[in-house]
This record gives sequence, structure tokens and C-alpha cells, in this order.
Amino acid sequence: MNDGPTLPGLALAGAGRQQWHVAHAQLVNWGGFDGYHRVEFDPRANLVTGASGTGKSTTLDAYIAVMMNTATAFNGASNDAVTGRARSATQRNPLSYVRGKLDEVLDEDTGKNRDATLRGRDAAGNPANAWSGLAFTFRHTDGRTLTTLRLYFAPASAKDPREVKDHLAVFHGDFDLSLVEPFAERRFDHKAMRKEFEGLAFFDSYSKFAALVHPVLGIGADGDGTAAVKLLGRIQAGREVASVDQLYRSMVLERPRTFEAADQAVAHFADLEATYETMKTAEEQITILGEIPRLHAELDEARTAIALADALGSSENSGFALWAARIEARLVDAQEQTAKARRAEAEAELREKRSERLAAEVRVNDNRQLLDTQGGGALEALGLTLKAAEQLHADTTAARRRFAEQTADLGEVPADREGFEEQQRASGRFLAELPAALADLEEQGRTLAESAGPDLAERQRLWAEKRWFARRTDLIPHDLDATRTLIAAQLGLDPQDLPFVAELLDVRRGDEEWRTAAELLLGGFARTLVVDRSLRETFRRRVDPLTLHRRVKFQFADTDLPLAEVDPATLVGKLRIREDSAYRGWLSTVLPQDFPHLAVAGPDAFRDDRVRRITLAGQVQNGDRGAHGGQEGLRAILGFSPAALLQRIEEEVAAVDARLAGHQQRQNGLTRQRDDLLRQEKAHQRRSEVRWSEIDVAATAAAVTARQEEIDSLLATNDQIAVLRAERDRLDAAADAARQDEARAQITLNAAETTWGDLVALQDEVGDRLAALHEAGVEVTADQAGHLAALHRQYGIDDTVENFRKVLPKIRQATAEGRQAALTRESETTGRLERAFRAFQSRWPQPNLGQGVSSYEGYRRILDDLTKQGLAERAEEFRQQVVSWSGDDLLTLQAKIRQAGTDIVNRLAPVNEILAGLPFGPGGDRLHIEVQPQVIPEVTAFARELRELATGTTRADDPAAVEARFLALRAFIDRIRSGPQNASERELLLDVRKHTSVRALRMEAGTGRTLSIYDHLGGKSGGEVQELIAFIVGAALRYQLGTSRNALPVFAPVFLDEGFVKSDGEFTARGVNAWRGLGFQLVIAAPLDKVPAIEPLMQRVIEVTKTPAGYAKAITLVDADEDS
Repeated sequence: MNDGPTLPGLALAGAGRQQWHVAHAQLVNWGGFDGYHRVEFDPRANLVTGASGTGKSTTLDAYIAVMMNTATAFNGASNDAVTGRARSATQRNPLSYVRGKLDEVLDEDTGKNRDATLRGRDAAGNPANAWSGLAFTFRHTDGRTLTTLRLYFAPASAKDPREVKDHLAVFHGDFDLSLVEPFAERRFDHKAMRKEFEGLAFFDSYSKFAALVHPVLGIGADGDGTAAVKLLGRIQAGREVASVDQLYRSMVLERPRTFEAADQAVAHFADLEATYETMKTAEEQITILGEIPRLHAELDEARTAIALADALGSSENSGFALWAARIEARLVDAQEQTAKARRAEAEAELREKRSERLAAEVRVNDNRQLLDTQGGGALEALGLTLKAAEQLHADTTAARRRFAEQTADLGEVPADREGFEEQQRASGRFLAELPAALADLEEQGRTLAESAGPDLAERQRLWAEKRWFARRTDLIPHDLDATRTLIAAQLGLDPQDLPFVAELLDVRRGDEEWRTAAELLLGGFARTLVVDRSLRETFRRRVDPLTLHRRVKFQFADTDLPLAEVDPATLVGKLRIREDSAYRGWLSTVLPQDFPHLAVAGPDAFRDDRVRRITLAGQVQNGDRGAHGGQEGLRAILGFSPAALLQRIEEEVAAVDARLAGHQQRQNGLTRQRDDLLRQEKAHQRRSEVRWSEIDVAATAAAVTARQEEIDSLLATNDQIAVLRAERDRLDAAADAARQDEARAQITLNAAETTWGDLVALQDEVGDRLAALHEAGVEVTADQAGHLAALHRQYGIDDTVENFRKVLPKIRQATAEGRQAALTRESETTGRLERAFRAFQSRWPQPNLGQGVSSYEGYRRILDDLTKQGLAERAEEFRQQVVSWSGDDLLTLQAKIRQAGTDIVNRLAPVNEILAGLPFGPGGDRLHIEVQPQVIPEVTAFARELRELATGTTRADDPAAVEARFLALRAFIDRIRSGPQNASERELLLDVRKHTSVRALRMEAGTGRTLSIYDHLGGKSGGEVQELIAFIVGAALRYQLGTSRNALPVFAPVFLDEGFVKSDGEFTARGVNAWRGLGFQLVIAAPLDKVPAIEPLMQRVIEVTKTPAGYAKAITLVDADEDS
């Protein structure tokens, strides 16, 4: 046991040696410490040890619970494996300590896990209230004492650590914690306890507690107790570090004030940002709502048009019908008057024409009587005979002309009867021989059609092939592919998963001359279906029940085999395998094995050996065996493209078409011969049926001449007859004209009477319809009449009922179409309005407004308000705010960043002063901390942007520049704004600790020469790291807890959880000596296996034990004072 080292360094320099030490701790119902427990501490060095889980850290957590705020996690040495808020349900927390949590057990009633605890349940196992009390008494070297205590009360219903109520208190003197139990059931009523314990002071917040305790105990240089306590907490947690830089930044340096300055800048920028957002929101709202007045006006117009069309209707008792009836009544009245006048005019004209006809007939009769007295009767009889002869001649001439046309193919019509009768006998012979001639032609046609049959079938086959291969990328025939498709369907596969060998092979470019030989050699194998070997059993089982039209060979193959080399001198060496096929490797192996034939130009290269060969023509040699032929009609199947095959098919189709054209020419010749015979049959038939007298025009012409000669002879003997006869012809013509005029006048009168009568009837009909509509109460408003009149004018103004009725359906259709168009406009405008309202609601919810058209007025008021306030005014307000926005916040941030960097350097000075007097390492060297700035491009750019934005200005009359400055400011503010989305960037930019690199220099004591540099600690032993921590952190803490008037830290206690667990005896001694040399009181928690190394350096050793039931107890094993 050691009474403690001689205090080196600053601990010996200076006059003052006043300190506060922790004298003892009191624990009541804290974790495994059930009931009251008191642990005494030596003012120099103490070791708290024990087996794992006995309660070493529980003792040290009691110190954290009393002296530090609730943001400090319990048992930092063991919390690295868990996450969550400090002292939350996932970590050690007040609730688990108050109740004395042991483990989690299954609750048989609920079927869920619950905490197994030492406290918090009554004898029956029901939840009960629980409480804990913690107190630490500190003693000054001048004899003063101060006790800090925290009391906890956990109600039976508590399920969350936040439901535990705690009470912080201070007592000037030594307080007996065992006396507080009677106050627990009253939840530590402050008034009652202050009455019982005079001088006991309670605090409702940790900050008020610290404001009293820190100055009294001397925690914190220059009154900064918060930073000192945080450093004590970090030291106690004992987190592992990887570098001196991390060690110094995480345990010595405080979080810089730059974050506060950044938050202040963000807060002040919020007003400007709010103005911008308000302006932009107004712009966006007006953009969304700006069209609604026009749309609503269009909606009103559409609904008015619909209402007008609906009011007019289209039935017989509708307004439309009344309007149409009124138009018809007006038109029919006008038409009836016009028709009545035309009827009177027609009656007068008929009377006139009748008088003219009677006078003409009298003059004709007088002429006939005079002609008869002069012998005109005989001449009249001859004239009738002449007319009959002329008519017969005309009929005969027409009959001969028709006959000549019908028999034109047989030649000219004879001029006499003998020639005609000879032709009739020839026609008889033709008609008799015709059936045999037609039968012969029919037989020739049938023979010709049969000879064309194979070519037609070939053409059909070729076209089917052409259509098939035109949509293919391979040369697999249709029947093979159809069979493959059936097999694939049976297996549930895509047909492409079952390729034919032919689809995977093609002749290499430059070796096309070997295609015929390859097709002949690989023909059967090329038609083999390739199946993945892994599907072998399934394939065989499922394919067996299939009935297939053609037989298909298949072969199981391995996929993704390595590609084998193929001899280019062989035929298969002139083939290429599809690159994207999984069977490339398999084919490159199988082809050379099954088809090792050397490719030779001709049979001269054949040899009497066992080497297989094949010529360009496809002849195969295999020793004494061979094969040849099959080139004719060979259809290619190997290849990746059917282009060449399609070209060959085109050529074959052309050849077949040429042969079929010859067949057709011969067939057309036979058809023409048959048509000629049938046409001649009609001519011969006609000639055999006609009598000569029917076409003998010579005889009829002679009869006309004879009659005319008789008339001329009679007229030559009496001149008066000719004169009277000419007068007769003139008077007959005039009488005929008068009779025609009278007939036309009668027709005109009949038509006028019919028209007038129809119009009178129509007047009655329209009048009756109008009366019925009026009686039914049907009305037409002026707007409706105007609407229909406008439609009427589009189709022209009609002057008759008939014409009006023709356009009336168009008007009715236009009305219906107008209504439908209005319905469409109504639907479209309603949809656009509702979309606008939905868009508005989705971004700016208005609970009092719906999303339908009925809410228009509410949205219109919003739009009017926005318009009234004016976008220009909002923009001007925003510009003024941007221009007047001060960069003071950014200047402050800039200053804070500079100050934080300076503070880091300044913080080092007193720490290095302390380290300069503290021997380090076995050689008594000195440790010196050095700070080096880091060049970080992001930080450099950030500093430049901060400087520009902090000092920049903008003119208000340049809106684009104003908005650009604002957006730049906002982008900058967003980078320093607190939030998860940019947490890492914010930390990098604002945490000035990350802008420097800290390292430790080991220097020779006398010369100051650098002996080694401590940067990364990865290669250092646990002891070396612990020693570095002791020196660096201890020096920093010594600075925090010391004063300019005191050689020792005023507040001496330092608690180390899991302290020196990775150090050997030598390093442990140096670490402990460093802490002690700096004047600190040590309380170290370490497991039992570390006791041999640490115990010799301690003045007091306390072992924490635990009973099988989970109850802990602290036993003092070693006490230097008692030993002495």
C-alpha cells in the first residue's frame, strides 16, 4: 500500500493548497444497494472493484446522478453498445435504478416481458411506489463540509423514466441520508423536510443547483463550472479515442459558440424569409386562382345557354314548337294571298286561250269543206296510202340496220333472197357443230388448269415462308417453331428458353462459300432442341404426354461453360456461335467432337486415313465411307438473319410467277376462242330466225315511189287543190297550237287551285296548332325568340313554309348541339375551377371552403384580397427588407468563428504550462500540445461566402439582384440551419474544433528537443493511451478546476469508470501519478483482474459484492490510514 506519490509539477509550486475532496457517499435503494449504504473515500486515491455486474458502475453513476445534469448518461463506459437519449428506457435510467432492475422475465398474465426488480412491488407482487436517495459529502482542507443530495420517487404506475420525480438539495454540513425515509411516502415534501432539517435547501432546476454548488466547491475556472462539469463527465465515461486530436476535441474543448451565433442568424433571417414566402405564396395563389373569374363567367354563360335550351324544349308543346308555329303562320298567310291572286290570273288566261282555240277550229272546218268540193278527197286517200308505205319502209330499214349490227361478225347482209338463204343454211351448220367445239375448248382449259396446279401450290408455300421469315430473326421453319412452342408451354417456359442449335450458329463473315457444306453436314443436328440440363427430369416427365405433329430431337446441355478453342481448319471452325447464348461453351465443346471434318476445297484433298473431310460442294469422306448430294432444294436453317433466305424466296416466287403467267396467257387464249364462238352463236341464231321480207328494203322503197307517182299525177291536173291543201296544213298547225295553249292554261289553273287549296288547309292546320299551344299556356320569351331567330338567320331567311320546314330540323339540331356544347363547357369550366380549388386546398388548406363550384365566392374573396394587397406592393416590401437586412448576424458569426479558433489556441497555453512542469514517461520528459490549422476546401469556400454575404449590398431598384441576393442568403442560411438534412455539413462548417488538428509532442525536459510525435493512437498500447489521457485531460481539468492563487485544483475529485483497464503496472503507475501529481483525488472503478496493478497505488480499496438475490454491498478492503 502506498501513501501516495510526491506531487510533481505545479502541485508543488505556489503557496495555496486548499481543496475540496469527496469524503463519503450515501446510497439508499439505488440499483442493487437496497436500504442504506455508506461508502467512505480517501482524499488521495480510491479503487472501487468487484466482479462484473456487482455494482461498481452503479456507485459511480450515483455521483453522476447528484452532480451532473440529466443530459449526462449513466455508466458511459457501457453505453457505447446502446442508442437513444441519455437515461432513456434503452439505457440505464433513474427508474431502473430506483426499482433495482435485475433482469427481464416473462409475465404469465400478459405473456410479455417485464422487469424483475428488487423494489417497486408489494408482497403480493403488485406494483408499488419506490424511492431512492443519493448524497455525496465534500470536505474542505479547512474542515468545512457540504453535502449534495438527490432524492427520487417512482410511483407504482410509472412506466417511463420521465415519470420519476427527483429533488435536488444542498446541505451545508454532513447530512445523514438514513433519516429521509419517513418523508418518502409524502414524496419528499420540501416544506416538511426543511422544517425537519434546518439548513436543507431544495432547488427546482439543475442550473440553480449548479449556481450555488459550483462556486462553493470551486468547480470551473473563472466561474465556468458548466464546462468543468462536462469535462468531468467525459473523463468519468472514459470513451475510447483514436487520436490525440479526437482526445483533445472530445474531452477538453467545449462546443464553440459558433452554433449559437448561427442559430441567431437563422432566427433573424426568419422574418425576411417569411416575407419572401408570403410574396411567393401570393404569387402562386394568384397563379392558381387568377383564372377563376373568367372561368366562372364562362360557367354562368354555359348554364344560361343550357337553361334557355331546356326552357325551349323540343316537344310538340314546347316553346320551340310555338316559335316555329308562329313563323309558319306568318309565312302561310303570305303564301295564301299570293296563291289566290295567281288562281285568278290563271282563270282569265284559260278563258282567253279557249276562245282562240274555238276560232282556229272554225277556220280549219271551212278549209276542209272547200277542199272537198275541189276533189281533195281522192288526194287525201292517196296521201294516207303514201304514209303507210313510208312507215313500212322506215320499219323495214330499221329492222335491216339492227339485223346488220347483230350479225356484223358474219359479214355483209346479201342484197337478194338467194344469197340470204345460202347464209341461213351456213348458220344452221355452225349451230349444229357448236356444242362439240365448245366441249373441246373446255377440255383444253381443264388440262391447262391441272398443269398449273403444282406451281400455284408452290407459290402459296413460298408466300407462307416469306410471311413467316419476314418477322423472324432466325431461319427456323414454322412447323419446327410451332412444335417448340407447344413444348415450352407444357414446361411453363418462354419458347426462347428452348433454342434450336440452328439459332445459335452462323457461318463466319468471309466463309460464306462454306454455307452449303455446313447446312448439309449439320442439318440434323441443327434441328436439335437444346434444353438446360437442370430441367432434365422435369422435361422428360412433362413432354412425354404430348402428341406432336412432327418428331423433334432434343439434347440436354450445360449452361455457362467456358468457351473452348476450335480448329479454324475444320468446317465448324468456320462457324460463329451466338455471343449472348448461355450454351456457347457447350457448343464450342460438342461441335468439334461430333463434326471434326476438315474443310477442303475438293476431293483431290481426300486421303486414305481416318481423318474426316468435307468439300465445298458438301461431299463427305470418312475413311472408306462418304456421302454426297442433297444440294438441290436445300433450305438453309443455320444463321442469325433470314435476309439471304428471304432473297432466295423472292427469286423462287419470281420464277413461279413467270410460269404461272405463261399458264394464264394460254388460258386467256382459250377464253377468247370460247367468247368468239358464243358471240358468233348469237349472230348465227339471229340470222337463222329472220325472214327475208322483214329486211327487204328494196321492195318497200319501190312501194313508196309508186304511191308518190300517183299523187304527183293527180296534182298535175288541178292547181287549186295544191293551194287549198297548203292552206289546210297551215290552219291545222294553228289549231293544234291553240289547243296546246288552252291545255297549258288549264294545267296552270289546276295547279293554282291545288296550291291555293293546300295553303288554305295549311292555314287551318297552323291556326289550330297555335290555338292549342296558347291554350296549353306555352310562351316564348324575347331572349328565346332572339336566340332562335339568330340560328334561323344562319341558314337564311325563307319565304315559304316548305323551305322553313326544311331548315327547321337544322335549327332544332343546332339548338341541341348548342345545349350539348354548353354542357361540355359547363363540365370543362367546372373541372378547371374544381382543379384550381383542389390545388389551392392541397397547399393552403381552408377548412371553411370546399372544393366544389359552390365555394367560388369564398375563393373569389381570397383572390380579391390578394389583388387588393397587390403583388407589386409585396415585392417592394420584400426588396426593401432585403436591402435593409443587416449583415450584423453574419458578421457576428464570422467573429465567433475567428474567436473560436483563437480560443482553441489560447486554451492550450495554460494546459501546456501545466504539462511543462509534469514529468512524462519513464525518462521524465515533457508533453507539449500543438495545434495545426487544417485546409478544408468546403470550410474555405464557406468562409469566403460568409465574408461576401456579410459585407455585400444590393440596390432596391434591381429586383433580379435583390432576389438573387436573397436566394444566396437563404442557401447560405440553410447550410447553417439546424436539422437532420444537413447535420453533417453544419457540424463541419461551424464546429471550429474540426478546422484544426491537435497532436502531442514528447520533448526532452532540458533542451525542448522533440523526441516523438503522438498523433494517431492506433499503434499505442492501452497503457500509453491511458497515460496520454491522464496527462492531457488531467492538465486541462487542472486548468478548469484551479485558480491563479492555488497550486492545487480547488475541486479535487475525479471519477474514472473502467479506469486503467488496458494498462500494465508501469503505465498504470505513471497514469495514476500524473493524476495525483496534478493534485486530484481519484475514484477509480476497475474489475478484479486489474486490482494487482492498481491496488499498490491506492490509499483505499472498496469491493462491491452482490448476493445471489441481487443485493449489492460495498466493503472497504484496504484503508491506508487504518493500516498505518
